[in-house]
Parts: sequence; structure tokens; C-alpha cells
Amino acid sequence: MTQEGKLYRIAGPVVVAKGIQARMYDVVRVGNEGLMGEVIQIRGDMTVIQVYEDTSGLKPGEKVTNTGQPLSVQLGPGLLTSIYDGIQRPLPVLQKQMGDFIKRGVYADGLDAKKKWDFKATAKKGDKVSGGSIIGEVEETEGLVQKIMVPPNVGGTLKEIKSGSFTVKETVAVLDNGIEIKLSHYWPVRLPRPVNKKLTPEVPLVSGQRIFDALFPLAKGGVAAIPGPFGAGKCITGETKIFVNGELRPIENVFETADGEAAVHGNETIIQLAKPLKIQTFNGERIVEALATHIYKGKTSRIVKINTRSGKEVRLTPVHKLFRLDEGLTIGEIEAQNLSEGDFIISPRKTDYSGEYQPISFSYKPKRFHNKVSIPGVLTEEFSEFVGYVMADGMIKGFRTVHFFNKKDKLRQRFKFLLKELFGLEGKEYWARTVEAVQTGSIILAKLLESLNMPLMKKSRNVDIPKQLLVSPVSVIKSFLVAYISCDGHVGKKEIEIATASAKMKDSLAYLLLRLGVLNRTRTKLVNGVQYYRVFIPKREAIKIHPYYDQSFYYNSNDIVPMTSTLFRELLGETKPFALEKEGISTAAYYVNQNMTAQTLQKVASKLQNAQLTKFASALDYIFCDEILDVEIIDKDMDVYDITVPETHNFVGGNTPMILHNTVAQQTLAKWCDAEIIVYVGCGERGNEMTEVLKEFPELTDPKSGKPLMNRTVLIANTSNMPVAAREASIYTGVTIAEYYRDMGYNVAVMADSTSRWAEAMREISSRLEEMPGEEGYPAYLSTRLAEYYERAGRVIPLGTKQEGSVTLIGAVSPPGGDFSEPVTQGTLRVVKTFWALDAKLAQRRHFPSINWLTSYSLYLDTLEPWFKQHVASDWRLLISEISAILQEEDKLQEIVQLVGSDALPEKQQLTLEVARLIRESFLQQNAFHDVDTYCELKKTHLLMKILLLYRKLAYEALGKGARVQQILGLKAKDRIGEAKFEKDYQKLLADVQKQMEREFSQVGGSK
Repeated sequence: MTQEGKLYRIAGPVVVAKGIQARMYDVVRVGNEGLMGEVIQIRGDMTVIQVYEDTSGLKPGEKVTNTGQPLSVQLGPGLLTSIYDGIQRPLPVLQKQMGDFIKRGVYADGLDAKKKWDFKATAKKGDKVSGGSIIGEVEETEGLVQKIMVPPNVGGTLKEIKSGSFTVKETVAVLDNGIEIKLSHYWPVRLPRPVNKKLTPEVPLVSGQRIFDALFPLAKGGVAAIPGPFGAGKCITGETKIFVNGELRPIENVFETADGEAAVHGNETIIQLAKPLKIQTFNGERIVEALATHIYKGKTSRIVKINTRSGKEVRLTPVHKLFRLDEGLTIGEIEAQNLSEGDFIISPRKTDYSGEYQPISFSYKPKRFHNKVSIPGVLTEEFSEFVGYVMADGMIKGFRTVHFFNKKDKLRQRFKFLLKELFGLEGKEYWARTVEAVQTGSIILAKLLESLNMPLMKKSRNVDIPKQLLVSPVSVIKSFLVAYISCDGHVGKKEIEIATASAKMKDSLAYLLLRLGVLNRTRTKLVNGVQYYRVFIPKREAIKIHPYYDQSFYYNSNDIVPMTSTLFRELLGETKPFALEKEGISTAAYYVNQNMTAQTLQKVASKLQNAQLTKFASALDYIFCDEILDVEIIDKDMDVYDITVPETHNFVGGNTPMILHNTVAQQTLAKWCDAEIIVYVGCGERGNEMTEVLKEFPELTDPKSGKPLMNRTVLIANTSNMPVAAREASIYTGVTIAEYYRDMGYNVAVMADSTSRWAEAMREISSRLEEMPGEEGYPAYLSTRLAEYYERAGRVIPLGTKQEGSVTLIGAVSPPGGDFSEPVTQGTLRVVKTFWALDAKLAQRRHFPSINWLTSYSLYLDTLEPWFKQHVASDWRLLISEISAILQEEDKLQEIVQLVGSDALPEKQQLTLEVARLIRESFLQQNAFHDVDTYCELKKTHLLMKILLLYRKLAYEALGKGARVQQILGLKAKDRIGEAKFEKDYQKLLADVQKQMEREFSQVGGSK
């Protein structure tokens, strides 16, 4: 037996080698390309190996070489800010070497072997050291020091140590036994790093999220699970049109004709485009041109259909993001499934696209002699006007004559003039049964119009604009629209109405109007089973096309910005309303909650010179606020598509133009939890989801230091289209890196997303090994492996320091269909002690964080109670118990309310429902995008609980003294409690609220 053998059998990621001497978990190189693999089973002279790379093309007989070493990670300076795959290959390094797609058999050091680090020795010659002893320090990132330790399995007396500048592979110290210590060392990923002592998890991991910190706390060194259904990809349906390379095309067609290198895995395909696509995108200030580098196709079983007031409709996956305007006029991203009726989303108003005169490429050789016809070389203003007439009221008969039907003599004469001017053809007037008409006989003209999207049959349903028109100058577009409106449009007293039976024409008109910055709305009507479309253009927008109206002021009820009196007063600050009224600016919103027109808001911004308001007002030249009328969830299997826009992560698309986006709870935890180090493991995430994580995490700012969050983060990216064996290894790589920083005395939080896909990898490998399957095909040892992984969490005293360190494991579980009874979720629940149950219904009601307070739990409440009692308040646990009891009682009462209504309940129970509502809205709900509410310190959490329960106490007392429930419910003070969430000086506000509350209750006889 030797260190080299031959491939004997291949079964996907599992291969069998013969004639190789190996131990369990040795790393081997498989095949002529040297693919990395790991020994997972030994049967006599047969060695079973799981390969971490694609095994396509491997053949029996190729060589297999044993390295003799277990799968290990390199630990040392340079881990932070790094992005690795599941076996610690640095992805940015590999990208520079070979582009976006990693070739097989490649290897790169986990740490930069050339970079010099400034090492400061803290130990001295003659010191006795053992495994874990700290001998020096390196400033790894700004403000974060990595402590250089003696490897756990090494010890002796320092014979030599020196400060200076070293690479990770250079020796910084030598022991008396000759062992050299470098800045880095290797550690097997499947072997937990030893510790001096494990401590009880009795210190909370403070997250700044009230529902976590109060009701379901997690201890440092503890384990938690966040379950939720598999993501379906942030994608749109195939018929959705996008404006790409100057054309309006369904994204399905763009994918099918895409040229580039494709990576396929199951139902997913991502193509790296050989030549990036030019698309339109929103950069936060205006709609501009950008480049899309990849296009994606996948599958989904659920779609969200959204309809807006302007008539836009889009179908996308539940997790696809749109831009929503919040109550503070801040634009934020939100998943489609979390939108609801009444929300305002950002839609494109105008694009900066610069058009050029487009050449007409047309050639036709008649079979016999025909009258000579002139063909214009480019699409001019007059040519587009002629096309507008034909598209609206024209048709082609018998493939050889062009007809124009219109009762207006002025238009018929204009049509005849253009025939002569453009093509040298004569037009003949005639009576076409019910209407006057003009005809000309020319096969060449008929063929020319056909090439410009004029259909020969069923014109009314299939007509579309020439593709050249979308990228023509604005003057050419206006000429077309004026002609088209004169035939198929009606200029009314209030607005212009354009009618069409063609869905293609309806879509194209929307993008033409986008080029001009003309706000419009679309309506659809079903007549005898057939769809008809109406496009409405208000007066103020219509004059951007042609001077149809002549007024000094135009009001557009659709072009509004959501405004409340509270916000308007906040915006005004010290400015009084009459100062604006003197300049003709309406201030009605100051007195009542009245939405403001975009034009008025721009005037207000100009007057106030508020930087944030001015930026938003300026963006209103390119976007508008579109109110959602309806959100519908459709359960249906279908293909979905997406494109990648690296700079802005959004693109203009939709059959009527919208701004479409290309893991808030985890990002919030990563930003605010009081762990010094974050390790994020993307374990089998879909490619476009992982792409979003890789783009968004580096852009997050650490609120504690003001520096990039990546300065204290390690990202491990392992997508669903990567080999399953690497997915299985990725979580071990992540937890080993976490243990390394724990041994320095740091608190580390590991976020694994998702352990369900990790378990799926084990299931596939187990099936390849032909093992006896357990429940739902998972291996029988699934629960054991889950327990082994989560057992690596803990709060400890490391080997070489008395300073405590911890590893907290937070695993995202993705049960198919949200079924918590499936094996992975159940196996996880047996070992974790905190369970944060995501609730889709809460998300649909816009309740965030959408954690279900009835099905979530924490088993750390008892062990953490002394800490909260000492560091926050002695009544902390009592308040939590009371709030939990109220929420549970509310759930029972809701069953009765659904049957008989709340008015039928006894007054005490009606009060319980009101208190529960206050708890939900003023306490449990938290805005991750608000500067103040994104993080809630424990003292504030305590005061909010206390005042809510004070209201409950006073209300019950008042009810007992004879006050009517309607009197109690009508008191104003309780409605101010929620304001404290958004106030920095919350203590003063809550003190005022308490005084007002006691005063109001004294007036109804409820306070002593």
C-alpha cells in the first residue's frame, strides 16, 4: 500500500480509490487535475472519498494521491475582511487569477503569504509557554488586535522571540525543543480546539432588538435557531420586460439569447455575460445607464403580484426587493412579500437616456417592376409622425396596399403630404363604408411598415412601435405620440386618454413616456373576455409632449408624496407655515394629515434648504411615489429570472416600468450584537442570494466604531451550485475560525445560513454511500452531527489566557414549506436553547422583526436572570413574565373576537386586547432602518415594558372604580408611548407620558 492509488469507482461527489494508504479524514488529491477530497470511509483496500469539486469528466484509473493531512484551516492575521469558499480558498484571490468561475484543482493559501505584519512580542526569552499562551500581538484591522498564540498542541520554554515585520509563514519565536512558532498555524476543522474550562452561559448576547433581548434572549456561548422557508430567489417572471441594449425585451428572451459562460446546477443556471448588457438603473438620485454582468434562471413555487395606483403590475418572487418610501421620506429596500396595500414604492418617472437618430435598415427586391419608392435613411420626426398615424388608424391590405382611416380632413391631408414627402407616393381618398380613408398601392411601403412592427393580420391586438423609436431623440418620440394621440387618443378637459387593444403597444407607450418624463396611469378593462387598455396623461404631464393645454397651474392627484402633520412640522422646524404661504406654497399638511404634491414638496425643499429633503426632492425629477393598491400571493410553479447589476443592485423593468431589485435580521444581529467578531457562513445559499450577501455585508457600517463591519467579519461563501461536499465542510471551517478568535478572549458570533442545505449535502453523500436512510432520506446520524456542531458553541476560559471568550452559534433552518416537523428542524430543536420563529403572516402585516412571540422560546431566561437583575433592573424577569402572559391571553381572546367581535367581550378583556395591541405596536415592532429605533439599549427596553404595564395597572384600577372602558380607551397618553422608540432623549419623553397618564386616569377616577 502506498500514498498513491487509482480511481476505482465514481458516483457524483463520492469516489472510491484503490491501493491507497489513508486514515479517516485525510485530504487527498483526486484525478489528473488534483481535485481536493476527504476520506470518509475505509473498506479494506477501498477508500471512499468525498470530493469538494465538480467530478465531471473523471475516469476510473486516474491517480489519487494522499496528502497525509486532515482538512485544516490556516489561522493567523488576515482572516478578518476575507471572503472564502467552504474549504478556505480566498475567492477574491482566485477571481484575480482566473475570473468569476473557479477552475478545478486550483489551490491558494488561506492567508496572504507575502503580506508583512507588524508583530509586537509580549512574552520574553525564558518564559515557559504552553498551548494557547499569548506571545505577541498584531493589529489585524484598525482597532482590532489579533493575539498570536502558541498552537494548542505545543509547549516549552521560549529560546528566542523577536518583534518586527513578518509574513504569516516566517518564524517569530523558537522553543527550547526546537519547535518554531510562526504568525500562523493550521488546525483540523473537524477537531474542536481545546479549552481550559467551560463556563455556564449566564451573560446575554445583547442584540439591541427588544423581542430578542427581552422575551427570547440568547446567552454568549449559547445556540439559537431561526427557521424560515427556503428563499425562491430574488427574481421576476419570464414575461417581464426589461429595457436592455436599447430594446424592450422579455427577460426570458434575454436569457435564452445570452452569450457567455454558464454554470448549471439543478434548476438553476447563471450566465456570466461575455459582453455586459446596458440597462437603466436607479443610483439613489436619478435613473442612469449601467452594465449588467450576469443573468440568472431558476424555479419558484410562489409569486407575488403587485398592482399600483398608476396601473403598474409586476410579478416577482416573495423575497425580491422593491424600494419603499417610509414615513420619514427615506427610501429603503423591502421584500415584495412584506409590502401591503397603502405602501408607497418608488417608480421611475424619467430616464437620462440620450437618444440618437436611428438608421432604417430595409431592403426588398420586387419580383417585377414597381413604382419607385423613396426610403428614408433614418427615423426622422416626419417619418415617426407617419408611423404614428399608420399604427393608430392604418392597416395593410392584401400585402400590397396601405390604408389610413380617419374622418378628420386635416389628418387625411397631412397623411397624403407625408406619403408624397417621405416616399414619393400618391394617396387616393375613398369612402370606406363608414369612414373616409386614404390608400396607396405599394408592396415596398407595406414591407417597410411590416419591418417596423406593423402587423399584416389582427393589427389591433398585435401592433407595436418600431424598436428604433425607443432610442431615438426626444423630438422624434414626441412626433410619434402627437400623431398617435390625434387618432387613438382623446384630449379631454382634465386629461388625455389613449386607447389600445394591444398589450405590446401599451407597454411600449409606457417606456416612450418614461423617456419624456411624462407621468401617466394605465387601466385595463375586460370586455367579452378580451383585454382593452387605457393610458391616461394628466394636463401637467401632457404639455411635455405638446401644448395641448394652456394653464398657469396644473394639479396631478397621482403625483403625490405621503405626508403627515407630524413629519411636516418636523421638516419645518422653526419655520412658521405663513412664511411658506406668503410664497404661494400650500401648508395644508401642517394642520391635517394631507399628502403633498411632488411639486409642492420641491418648493418646500428649496425654501428650507434641508440637505436630506433637498436630495429627495431632486430625485423626484426622476422617480415618483406610487401607491400600492393590491398585493396578491399566487402559488404556482414557474421559471424566474434575474440580472446582476454590480453597482446599484437594481434595474428598470416591468411591462410598465418599475425599479426592480436584484437578510435584514442577520445583518441587524451582525451589526448590533455585542460580539467582537462575526463569522458568516453561507452554506448552500442560492447563487444570487449569496451574491447579495457578498455585496451588502462589505458595505455595512459598524455602528460601534463607524468603520466597515467587514473589519471584524469573516465571510464563507458556499452556494447551492457548488459541490455538496464543500457545503458539508463549510460550517466546520467557519466554527474553527470562530474558536481561534475565542481562544484570544474574544466573543464571536457565527451565523450559518442554512443548516438545512448542509443537511441536504449529508443526505446526498449518504445516498451515494448506499447507507440505510433515516426519516425523509436523511442519514440516521443527522441528529448526532447537528449536536456535534452546536456543541462547539460555549463560553470558556481559553488555554492561554484568563480572559473569557465565547462562540455563539446562530443557525438558520429552512424547512421546505415552512414545515417545522421535518427532521432537520426537529433535530435542531433538540439541541438549541433559543428558537426565533419567523412568521410570514406578521411580515405580511408589516410587523418587524416578524418573530412569532407564541411559538418562539428561550431556555436561557433562568440562567440570565441574575445578570439582568444586577445590570439592568431587579424587576426585569417579572416584567417579561407579565408581558408574555398578556400576549398569550390575547391569542386566546382573538379566537372569540373572530366569532362575536371585540365589543361582545367583557370590559376587562377589551382592556387586555388594547394593552396587547400597545405591546405589539409600541414594543415588539422595531424599525431596522430608523437611525434611533434600529438599536434599543436594555435600559430603554426596560422603561418601555414598565410604562406599558403601568398603563395596564392604572386602566384596571380605573375600571374597578367604575370608569367605562370607552373612557379609558380614549385617553391620549398611551398613544405617545410608541413615540419613545424613535427618540434619543426617551427618558424625558417617557417621564412626561407617565405624568400625563397619571393625570388622565385621575380624571376618570383610576389613580390614587
